[in-house]
Amino acid sequence: MFCVIQKILKKKPDPNGTHKEIIVTEIKLGFVGDEPKTSYGYTYSNERFERPILDAYKVSIHHSYRENGKVKKKQWVICTMSYYDLLDSWYGDHYIERELEKKLKEMEIDEDTFHRMINAKLEPLIEKIKLEFQ
Repeated sequence: MFCVIQKILKKKPDPNGTHKEIIVTEIKLGFVGDEPKTSYGYTYSNERFERPILDAYKVSIHHSYRENGKVKKKQWVICTMSYYDLLDSWYGDHYIERELEKKLKEMEIDEDTFHRMINAKLEPLIEKIKLEFQ
C-alpha cells in the first residue's frame, strides 16, 4: 500500500486570495456628560491578492495485489488540495472524517499508519512549494 500525489490543473484561478490590508476601526462610546471611551477593532479590506497558479494535487492511497495471477489495483481518493491550500492549511481539513473512517476499514489500516504514509509524501512537496512561494 502506498500514497500517490497526482498534480492536476484547475480551470479557473482561486478568487479567494488573502486580504491585502487590515483596516482599523474606531468607535467612541459613552454616556451623555461623560468623557467618551474609544473602542478599537479591525476589519479586512475587500482587495485581495491574486492567486494565479492553477496547480492542484490529488492525494490517494493505492493498493496493488495479485488475484489468480493477474495484477489488480484498488485506490481510494482522500482529497484534492490547491497549490495555496498546501501553504495555508492541513490536508485533514479537506476530507470528511466519517468517509475517511470507512476508507480506513476498507484499506484495513489504522489512522496513524495512514497519516504517516500521507505525510511522507506531502512534506517534501510542501517544503518545495514554500521555497517557491517565498
